[in-house]
Amino acid sequence: MRPIVLEIAGSPLEAVVADLAVVPVFAEDRPLPGAAGRADWRLCGALSRLYAAGHLSGTSGEAALVPSGGGIAAPCVMALGLGSRAEFGDAALARFTVEAVHRAAKLRASNLALGWPERIAVPGELQVEALLSGLDRASASSEGVARVWLCASASEAAVLAQALRRRELPRGVVLGAPLAAADPSSPIRPASPGIASIARIRFK
Repeated sequence: MRPIVLEIAGSPLEAVVADLAVVPVFAEDRPLPGAAGRADWRLCGALSRLYAAGHLSGTSGEAALVPSGGGIAAPCVMALGLGSRAEFGDAALARFTVEAVHRAAKLRASNLALGWPERIAVPGELQVEALLSGLDRASASSEGVARVWLCASASEAAVLAQALRRRELPRGVVLGAPLAAADPSSPIRPASPGIASIARIRFK
């Protein structure tokens, strides 16, 4: 088992140069908030159009993949449904982490920018426990995914980073150095073969 390198991203999700960006979507969120909302804006409303067409609803276990077209640094964005906010807890947060890594592995992505759910009723310590538990479980069966950049708001990232420093890491996770802020003038890394050509995939 190769451990997954976890970093707190120093840039917002849309600026992280990763093979894949994953954003969480809840069933009742309209318009999309947080990382999903920013990604949707930079994708000229691609996620909103999936909602309007009935291809995305935010239900638990649902996923949709769209190419970024250069709108964000990653070549593709995957929206993962989390279900209702009222029913979302630490166990669901761990499952979200596992699912994001597993789906990235299926797309042959070696790293991903993981948009962290915002404004959830899970304390910071439990969020970190769910994150580490999910990554540890995913590392055992997701060969190829080597690095995860955790993308959260500045305030939430600070809370998560502080909680991480107090935790003993599981075998499947190691901490990396903070990601340097992206240079707006630097070119976006080209898409990996076999990823950018995918227009949309629905997973059951």
